[in-house]
Formats: sequence, structure tokens, C-alpha cells
Amino acid sequence: MGAKRWCAAAFAVAALGVAGCGSSSDDGGSDTAAARPATNVTAPKAAETVRFGPVEAGSGRGLKLGYVSAAESVTFNHLVTVGVQRAARAAGAELVTCDSQADAQKALDCVKSFKTQGVDGYLLYQLAADSSQQICAAGPQVPVIGVSIEQEPCQRAFLAVDDTAVGFAAGRDLGEFFKQRFDCDYDAYVSLEYSPAGRSNTDRMQGYADGFASVCGEIHGKRKLDVATTDAARQQFNDVLTTLPGRDKIVTVGIADFVVQGALAAAKNAGRADDVYVSAQGADPSAHCDIKNDPQWINDAAYLPERWGEIGIPNLIRLIRGERVQADLNVPFQIVDSETIEDAYPALKC
Repeated sequence: MGAKRWCAAAFAVAALGVAGCGSSSDDGGSDTAAARPATNVTAPKAAETVRFGPVEAGSGRGLKLGYVSAAESVTFNHLVTVGVQRAARAAGAELVTCDSQADAQKALDCVKSFKTQGVDGYLLYQLAADSSQQICAAGPQVPVIGVSIEQEPCQRAFLAVDDTAVGFAAGRDLGEFFKQRFDCDYDAYVSLEYSPAGRSNTDRMQGYADGFASVCGEIHGKRKLDVATTDAARQQFNDVLTTLPGRDKIVTVGIADFVVQGALAAAKNAGRADDVYVSAQGADPSAHCDIKNDPQWINDAAYLPERWGEIGIPNLIRLIRGERVQADLNVPFQIVDSETIEDAYPALKC
């Protein structure tokens, strides 16, 4: 697969980690098929990216900023928090952080506390897209930047990766692998999703499917699993494996690293580790060595969550100062594999 270039994009439910079980669905299609002609899917237009960069020292002096974290128990989310804290320190701003613990009510309580503490603006990263209206209403009426999942109606800008573009890029790369290795012959296509993320989930996972189909043709044997934790992914994927006895080319795509880790654990426990080929999103440290060393982990999308603060904090300060910022703060991403993961993380040691 060779070297991959950095691309423009926008989101990361790679940062999920909520408690829950989930559900599954099946398209009812055949589990086997010969290689099919690629579909006439057009690659999404690349969004304009915002570059990572140093934060202007002292630019936030005298300001009190807020940050609602999605769930600190999840590596990706914690890395976003670390980056936000680092950027706020560099700007000389006071930062109030609050962990929503993947709970919409806790996120609402967080923004209420921001109102009491008099924050001048805040970054809102919470996972329940259908609760954003109530959460926005409960918080102070100050500039807000939504993170990863759109936070309407209060967000003035959205910091994320372009879900359609990042899904398509990873799916197309996975399709190229299957074309080169198996002439696009595969037994099933399993999509590990998280529906509470709303449009972010839909756009990313449809992008995955479109990207794969652009190389290998219309998808067949599709299963969709709605999962919120590694354990839920492991349990549901184990159930899928029981419906595919003897099948050894199972395409598996996931909205985040941790759900794919659950799928691989299920395959290993079933003695079928070599039957599953995965692609995931986020490339957080928990997955680095798997991407590097596991031949079943075909690719991943890296978005460098530890640097998101370099974009979020300066733009929040600009909004507070009355300046205009672009509505979509699109984070760069890179599709990585065993050969290119060290391009994104040069200090990687496995």
C-alpha cells in the first residue's frame, strides 16, 4: 500500500466509549460472490483543512475557557483533553474542564457549572447528538465550538474530521487491499457502528461502504452492528462468526479502534483470527502496535487527537474576541498501515 499523504477532513467518534450493548442488522444478501465491477461512486470532494500549529503565547490572557470531555476513560478522548489543556496553558487562559463520562445528563450538568463559573466560551465534546439542544440551552450564552459531534444550535464552529471523506479514504484503501490480495472476493462485510452519534456515524460508515464499493463493486453479505463498547463489539461479533462457519475473508470496518479490537478479540477466541480483515478509525495509542504488527489490521485513519487543542483553543479565543472563524474546523487525517504508521508517529516503539 505504500506511503499515504495527509488529507483534509472533519470528526472523531473514534472517541466513543459509552456503556451499552447494541443491535445488529443484516442486508439479507448472499455471503459469497465473485468479484464485481466497481460502482460509479465519486470520491467526496476534499474539505479545506486547518493546520496544526503553535498557539500564540498570551493570546488568551484574562479569559476563562471551558471544555466538556466526552469520556476520559477512552484513550482518544483523553488525548483530546491533554491537547486542549496544553493549548490553553500556552495561550495563558484559565481552563475549566468537566468529564461528561459519556452521559448526556452529566454533559448538561457540566455546562450548567460553566454558567455558574462564568466561562467566556467553551468547547463541547459530548456524544448524544439528540441531546445537544437541551445541553446548549442549559449552558451560558457564550461562544461554543462543537467537537467531533455537532452541537446544534449553539456551536459557532465545528472541530472534527470530515466523516464522509475519512470513511471513503479508509474504505477505498481497504478495497484496494482486497482487490490486490483476493481479486475482491470476500464472504461478508461487517460494519461496526454507533448510532447515537447521529450524522457523524451515518456519514463515516456510509463513506466506508462507498469507498470499498468504488473498488470492489456493490457490497454483499453486509451486517451492521450497533455497539458502544469493546465488550459489546466482542459479543456481537462472536454471534456473527457463528453464522459464517468456514468463511475466511470477512471484511470488518469500525467507527473507532476499540470496536475493532473487540471484533479481533472475538475472532481470536473463536480460533479464527486469520478469517477477519479490519479497518478502523482514530489510530490512538492503544492500536498503534496492532496496526504495526497484526497482519489482519489492514489500515486505520490517524487524526492526532493530542493536537486538536492547537486548533480548538485559538479559534475559541478568536470567537470570544469577536473575530470571525470558519464554520468547519477540519482536522487533517492520514490513512496509515503497517508500513506508514511511523510516518504519523515517528517515536513509535512496538
